[in-house]
Amino acid sequence: MVVPTHIRGCVRRGDLRGLAEWLENGGDANDRTLEGDSLLCVLALSPAAEPAVATLLLDNGAQWEDGMHIVLAAHGSNAGFIRYLCSLGADPNYMCPTNWTPLLAASRGCRGSGRLVAALLDCGADPNISIAPEDEGSQSFNPPTALMCAACSSESAEAIRLLLSRGADFSPKNLAGETAEDYAREALRRRDSPERDPFHSGDHAEEIIGILADVRAAGSWKRYVGAWRVQLLLLQRLCSTGRAFPVAALRGHARGAVSIEELEATSGCKVTRSRKCAPPTVATEGPTDALMARIVALPPPLVGKVASYWRTSRDPLD
Repeated sequence: MVVPTHIRGCVRRGDLRGLAEWLENGGDANDRTLEGDSLLCVLALSPAAEPAVATLLLDNGAQWEDGMHIVLAAHGSNAGFIRYLCSLGADPNYMCPTNWTPLLAASRGCRGSGRLVAALLDCGADPNISIAPEDEGSQSFNPPTALMCAACSSESAEAIRLLLSRGADFSPKNLAGETAEDYAREALRRRDSPERDPFHSGDHAEEIIGILADVRAAGSWKRYVGAWRVQLLLLQRLCSTGRAFPVAALRGHARGAVSIEELEATSGCKVTRSRKCAPPTVATEGPTDALMARIVALPPPLVGKVASYWRTSRDPLD
């Protein structure tokens, strides 16, 4: 039988009472909607998917459909539901008949892709699974790797950082010889053209291009974040001795206070808390031009955060 429209709404909203009453009155947990979708598929596609609804359906005989539910959940933008499915044994590396994986779907998505990517990676998704190539035209819309997918949509710089930090390789190319960086550049072109994609704005394309270019220049993610750590510790040292004053030197950056934990999350490295030092004095210990040049070379997000906690209660050197 066809699932009533109001029951489909109950599943999407997480209305356990309405769904339970329908099942108790003879409803079949394996009935399908007019579009041919099972209730579990409807649930997986819902951003508000509730594990309790899935449990109720499964307890009433609903059948799994291979690994399609986790692919749909990745499309549906619900990180919590993805973790729930994996706890039941869903394969985060499942490849559907259309040559698509949950991680590719999450990376290509336009809503909350950072949270989805993190959930899948935490559950064991392989960041370097590559889908089999079809032709150059199809790969422009369906990139073969998760990193390329995230760069293609350019919706989340955090998704790019997560993939790289978990071992995603930035060097693979598609059939046209394009890398993830090339996909991000195309996203930037689309963003600034009349044919702007309404589903993928490419708002973070410039930031993503910068990240990928810097990682490529460094040779690896490990070396990339290691350079941040060296420069950050250098900046801390200079500031503690009064030889540098980032707020005065770095006008235009955000000043909102942030926690050290947020700084560590942005920089990708652990910041060492130094022993208390004497209050900084006026910079009189030799020329500072060369020192300031090195400070300005810090990645902009990190510079902004360092400047924002300078001489506040959150300053690790205070």
